[in-house]
Amino acid sequence: MKNTILGAAVAGLFATGAGAVEWNPDGVGQALIYPYYTVQKSDGGNSWNTYLSVVNPTADAKALRVHVREGRNGRAALDFNLYLAPNDVWTGAIIPSTTAPDSPALLISADISCTDPFIGLKGVVLSTADFTGSRADAYGAGLDRTREGYVEMLEMATLTGTTGANVDFKPYWVPANCAAVRAPGGVASADVRAPSGGLSGTETLINVNSGMDMGMNAEALANLSQQAFFRPPSDPYPDFDAAEVDPVTHVEANGRHYRLLWSRGVDAVSASLMRQEIDNEYVLDATTQSSSAWILTFPTRRFYATNAAPFEGANGCVDVPLVPYDRESRVQALGARPTACYAASDLDWSGASLFGSASNFAITQAIASAGWARASLDRRADGASRSNLRSLPGSTAWDLATGAVTTAAFDVHGLPVLGFAARSFKNGTLQCKWGSGTQACQGNYGGNFMHRYKRSVTPAQ
Repeated sequence: MKNTILGAAVAGLFATGAGAVEWNPDGVGQALIYPYYTVQKSDGGNSWNTYLSVVNPTADAKALRVHVREGRNGRAALDFNLYLAPNDVWTGAIIPSTTAPDSPALLISADISCTDPFIGLKGVVLSTADFTGSRADAYGAGLDRTREGYVEMLEMATLTGTTGANVDFKPYWVPANCAAVRAPGGVASADVRAPSGGLSGTETLINVNSGMDMGMNAEALANLSQQAFFRPPSDPYPDFDAAEVDPVTHVEANGRHYRLLWSRGVDAVSASLMRQEIDNEYVLDATTQSSSAWILTFPTRRFYATNAAPFEGANGCVDVPLVPYDRESRVQALGARPTACYAASDLDWSGASLFGSASNFAITQAIASAGWARASLDRRADGASRSNLRSLPGSTAWDLATGAVTTAAFDVHGLPVLGFAARSFKNGTLQCKWGSGTQACQGNYGGNFMHRYKRSVTPAQ
């Protein structure tokens, strides 16, 4: 009888949970977030490039909205629609438009998958329209804002009928009719179906002249919406605050599985990315001329009031209480407490920025040459707890050990964040064969490691 009751309780917990936003550690989902792009200059004036890919390994044709967001306030620098055939891959690159240090970034693509507007090898220059004029904010109006940020891809719908056939590669292995899809009304409402997910993606930050290459998977959110929300590219909708985003989150923390209810979908997205702590490593070895940087991206920051929960802090900056340890477990003292002031912030351990970021906080104190650190994102500079996201009453928690189910409102601690740690090594002593002799050759290396996280969810007090 006890097992029957427990089984019924668990079944009830998940029966209405199919439409619940969740972060998928396997990297597959309905929405993808690429934590950071950059075309900034570093390492003696050498520019970074960012390569992107998205894979549709399903049997469905799909319509995606791509948001290229500048890094200071998460404003749109470029929006476009991407149409993927079944089993299709799209690739593109964000590069500098000119050699000038304040020139805008440029998105180019040699891929033949349908996009609206057309991208091509001439590319599309990223725009300031979303943060100038009536859309101006406090973060500047220059084209330099487009030089670093992050990218979102949201599946708006699957496509059937004539529209699905027009974006497919059959029978000639090129899209059947991109022009028809781009035409006004070219995506027939009768051909639009609910998203089916299954997307994955990668990105590579590469500095060709300095020889560094850092690749990573896109972060994935599954079950963002059970409804289609297709729009033409001229419409800024949809976004993470779309009405179709399910206001429910699935989260595992503290040995429990939580189904959290919200009054709006964007809180469900934020809750899926809330992290109480970040752990990662750093290397600052003088012999190898190493440098390290942590990227902290807050993809839902723009939906919350400045200096209000959960982004409490002075002047739009949130404190990042950071405790570094050397390799022998000794705490390293820092002077000024690091802060993250932007939608995509760069925490530099080396004084000078590894990525040449203009949205960075540089640690200038002398600390051990290598170690690890913990950032506690549920604390303010004064040591007090940061305000949490609080779910609605009726949210449930299932204890994975005992099977007990609790119904209540819950506090989700920390900040909605994702990112990675990057490090570089320079070796100027390599000798390479050249003809019958040898000569000095480039010996620079780069690598990156996704952050490790701790989550915390507690009953509301």
